Amino acid sequence: MVDDNPGDLQLIEAAFTDCRMAASFHGAHDYDHAKAHLDGLLASQADLPDVIIIDLSLPTMSGEMIVTALRAIAELREIPLLVFSGMVREDVAQRLTAAGVSRVVVKPKSYKEYLAFARSLGDFIKPVRRRRTKKER
Repeated sequence: MVDDNPGDLQLIEAAFTDCRMAASFHGAHDYDHAKAHLDGLLASQADLPDVIIIDLSLPTMSGEMIVTALRAIAELREIPLLVFSGMVREDVAQRLTAAGVSRVVVKPKSYKEYLAFARSLGDFIKPVRRRRTKKER
């Protein structure tokens, strides 16, 4: 999850726990931190994330720019991207969808809504994800 508010990551993690959904999270406060983490996963051939959640309003690089940057990385193109923001105009949501975002979500305002959001991510989270070897690519 790329978000400059650590509270959002904590609430999502808690909601997953309360929904009894097995998931691990890596929080990044900006694109550079997220990119470094993803580069490390790619270099070590570790499992890639099932989904990447991106806040639309970040201080150093907009969520739209992050979507474009991530979609430019071939190994990450199949990973669903969700944009998570306090408010999203319809024209922005349409641009994001055209750029490859799977879902645009308005940030929950209550913990009950965080639980619903966590349950909705079950569509994207796979029980077991195996990285393809170089031979399979």
